[in-house]
Amino acid sequence: MGNKLIIIGAKGHGKVCGEIALKMKQWDDIVYLSDDATVTSCLGFEVVGQTDDAPR
Repeated sequence: MGNKLIIIGAKGHGKVCGEIALKMKQWDDIVYLSDDATVTSCLGFEVVGQTDDAPR
Protein backbone atom coordinates (compact mmCIF):
# COMPACT_ATOMS: atom_id res chain seq x y z
CA MET A 1 0.00 0.00 0.00
CA GLY A 2 1.40 3.37 -1.01
CA ASN A 3 1.03 6.84 0.34
CA LYS A 4 -2.56 8.03 0.61
CA LEU A 5 -3.61 11.64 1.06
CA ILE A 6 -7.01 12.36 2.55
CA ILE A 7 -8.24 15.90 1.96
CA ILE A 8 -11.07 17.19 4.13
CA GLY A 9 -13.46 19.26 2.04
CA ALA A 10 -14.12 18.79 -1.66
CA LYS A 11 -14.90 22.36 -2.66
CA GLY A 12 -12.94 25.62 -2.66
CA HIS A 13 -9.86 25.12 -0.50
CA GLY A 14 -10.04 21.33 -0.82
CA LYS A 15 -9.82 21.63 -4.58
CA VAL A 16 -6.82 23.96 -4.30
CA CYS A 17 -5.14 21.50 -1.91
CA GLY A 18 -5.79 18.70 -4.40
CA GLU A 19 -4.26 20.69 -7.25
CA ILE A 20 -1.14 21.34 -5.18
CA ALA A 21 -0.94 17.69 -4.13
CA LEU A 22 -1.10 16.57 -7.75
CA LYS A 23 1.77 18.87 -8.69
CA MET A 24 3.86 17.62 -5.76
CA LYS A 25 3.59 13.99 -7.00
CA GLN A 26 4.10 12.62 -3.47
CA TRP A 27 0.98 10.47 -3.10
CA ASP A 28 -0.12 7.25 -4.77
CA ASP A 29 -3.77 7.89 -3.96
CA ILE A 30 -5.79 11.01 -3.14
CA VAL A 31 -9.31 10.90 -1.70
CA TYR A 32 -11.66 13.46 -0.23
CA LEU A 33 -14.00 13.68 2.74
CA SER A 34 -16.97 16.03 2.50
CA ASP A 35 -20.09 16.68 4.54
CA ASP A 36 -21.90 17.86 1.40
CA ALA A 37 -23.69 14.74 0.12
CA THR A 38 -24.14 16.30 -3.32
CA VAL A 39 -20.37 16.24 -3.92
CA THR A 40 -19.15 12.80 -5.03
CA SER A 41 -15.77 13.69 -6.52
CA CYS A 42 -13.22 16.46 -6.84
CA LEU A 43 -10.61 16.73 -9.58
CA GLY A 44 -11.58 13.20 -10.60
CA PHE A 45 -10.88 11.78 -7.14
CA GLU A 46 -13.61 10.10 -5.12
CA VAL A 47 -15.29 11.48 -2.02
CA VAL A 48 -15.09 8.45 0.28
CA GLY A 49 -16.94 9.70 3.33
CA GLN A 50 -17.73 12.56 5.66
CA THR A 51 -15.40 14.52 7.92
CA ASP A 52 -16.40 12.34 10.91
CA ASP A 53 -14.76 9.44 9.06
CA ALA A 54 -11.29 11.05 9.24
CA PRO A 55 -10.04 9.08 12.29
CA ARG A 56 -10.79 5.80 10.51
